[in-house]
Amino acid sequence: DTMVHYLLGTALFLLIVNLLAWLGARLWLTGPDLTQYDQPVGDHFSRGDQASAEVQAVVASFSGIQAVLKGVPLRQRVRVLRAYMDGLFADRDFAGCVFVPARCDGVSAEWVLAPGSDGRRRTLYIHGGAFTMGSPLSHRTITTRIAAMTGGAVLAVDYRLMPEHRRQAGIDDCR
Repeated sequence: DTMVHYLLGTALFLLIVNLLAWLGARLWLTGPDLTQYDQPVGDHFSRGDQASAEVQAVVASFSGIQAVLKGVPLRQRVRVLRAYMDGLFADRDFAGCVFVPARCDGVSAEWVLAPGSDGRRRTLYIHGGAFTMGSPLSHRTITTRIAAMTGGAVLAVDYRLMPEHRRQAGIDDCR
């Protein structure tokens, strides 16, 4: 009987503590309502503006992914998607940009130089892709623009990707 009262008292105590913690979090940790910022500002989107031809081409190229993957066994999809990404802009003219292969401590990379770039000004570019996709080749559209905008050289790291390598390997390569 004493044990039952003890357990009920403990349960009630824990319930009250959790309720107070929840109430405290609701009152003091909840910030102001910011849902007004969830929508576009101004009338830009209401005029019916169309995306540029370049944006439409990129969206169309990504919509082709389903067709590329059709019939591809699951185990081969990562390899196929990587090749697809590397080939997206293979025919693009990068207007006189120079791509110089580089290697440091066994990690491959490439320097990207736009016309007139000053090689003493440098930007490190680590491409996206969740450590499973992408390469300096697939991101040349971005790195050439960065090089042109900054007037400097861009180093794009070709870090190791999962699942062939552990996630930490890609992080180590970037470091």
